[in-house]
Amino acid sequence: MVGLLTALFARSNGTKFFAMTQSSRTSVAKLWARTGEKGVQLLFVGIGIILAIAGCIALGLGTA
Repeated sequence: MVGLLTALFARSNGTKFFAMTQSSRTSVAKLWARTGEKGVQLLFVGIGIILAIAGCIALGLGTA
């Protein structure tokens, strides 16, 4: 369920995370500035998909 919600809210969470990182130390801000806001959103979608798949696998193994 966490993975699904992460993937669904990737756009808003990615935008908030990107804005938050731009006010941090310069080395961290430069790293995230290279990926851009769309890159951070894509990262959140990827994390959400991975968590959803892991949850489905855990659910399947738990019922076996």
